[in-house]
Amino acid sequence: MDLIRNTIEGLLYDFPIELMGNYITKDDSIDINEILIDIIKRKDVSFTQTDISLLSEVINDTWCTDAEFGISPETSSLTNRILLLMTEFSKHVLNLAGLHNPTVRFNELLRWRTLSLKVGEDILVLPLLARYDTLCRIKRKRFLWPMVLEHDNLRLNAILDEELSDTHSHINAATDVFEFNWLRLMNMPGRKKDKGTFWISSAKKDYDLISRAGNNHYPLPCWAVIAATVRAMLWASVTENEDACPITRVMVEEMLESEDSIYNKLESLNPLIATFLENALETSNGIKIDYAIDARDFISDVPSSPYLVHHGERNFLYQWFKSFFDNEHGARENADLMLLYLIIKCKVRREFVQTNNLRGFVNFQDYDHEKVSTLDTEEEKWEKAFREITYRYAVQTSCGDKKRFNLEARVTPNNIRSVRKMNYRQAIFGDSDFLQRNDNPSITLIAHFIKGVDNSHVDMLIYGKH
Repeated sequence: MDLIRNTIEGLLYDFPIELMGNYITKDDSIDINEILIDIIKRKDVSFTQTDISLLSEVINDTWCTDAEFGISPETSSLTNRILLLMTEFSKHVLNLAGLHNPTVRFNELLRWRTLSLKVGEDILVLPLLARYDTLCRIKRKRFLWPMVLEHDNLRLNAILDEELSDTHSHINAATDVFEFNWLRLMNMPGRKKDKGTFWISSAKKDYDLISRAGNNHYPLPCWAVIAATVRAMLWASVTENEDACPITRVMVEEMLESEDSIYNKLESLNPLIATFLENALETSNGIKIDYAIDARDFISDVPSSPYLVHHGERNFLYQWFKSFFDNEHGARENADLMLLYLIIKCKVRREFVQTNNLRGFVNFQDYDHEKVSTLDTEEEKWEKAFREITYRYAVQTSCGDKKRFNLEARVTPNNIRSVRKMNYRQAIFGDSDFLQRNDNPSITLIAHFIKGVDNSHVDMLIYGKH
């Protein structure tokens, strides 16, 4: 039984987006605490009635109070306080030391992995880093750790640092599909104005409760545009560009009340993002993938790490939560918008990352479809360069910290040529090489033929083990 872990999962993974939207537009009947407790009670029957009855009190008086920063039930809104759930959980699970990358405490690894699988690691890491740095009066500039944090078991780490071979890697699965697609959605919103239900297959809606009931009244693409709008607005505030930002809180509330308003607001959103992108760092093949990766932060030195891809989103979350704890840039007044952003992000993430407990070929195929599908950008040159970056990322992040792991990569036959032509030694950003002459990981490509679906056994395959 892990009450706080289940509470965060209920808030970010299960909480219906539309109810959060209704809360922001001042629907007085929405009680986040009450809905959250109901979600936990229905999902995990191991909690006793006493546990559940005490949960609201614990949320208010223990987890969601931070005396160091003057955040309490008497002084702060519910959404200000509920964002403290992430720091309350992570401070018992992560090790922080100065400007070093965070690590997971080995004896807490299972708790960490169980939750981070559902909501992603950055949502749990960045709020705690911002709080820690605010208390220490430091500010970090680079966020280059792997997408899966290391732990503090030194003996096990020493073994894993030896030369290893991955004999069953899948290139498409190794591209960190959700993160790359999220970058596109945040930097190129509304390029595919499909008001249907792509990302949510009809099969998944039959057996997946959240896909069936958790995303309407708007289809998920609409929520992604709202998330991109919130991100741009909050980025403008923390970088002190509010005067040049045409996006206001009122505009976001209008988007939450009318689906037609969502795509109409793109007329203001896309030029704003284009302005932000003018200062973005270019990849080595000449595209800008995230306005929050600011070239001005890397004037003297561009890191060769492939994890620089994630710097922008982490930079955005860190700067906003730093402003939140410093009580600057109106962050606390817009805490409900940040919570909405995080909930939407988790809902989109669960369409790309298999996080349910079901087994079966059809269930697997639904998620695999998302890994190989692309979002149209209407810019063929940009699309080709972006795909090359994703494959280069997949190879480079598989080489290990000491860049000597061996990789047997499964690739679909139609993609083998593009992978073979790829310059995987070159860093994703800048002019330097990720792999030097003395780095010699071996990479073997293996043709991988995708299995077909046996429609006559669909029902059995959904629930049967494979």
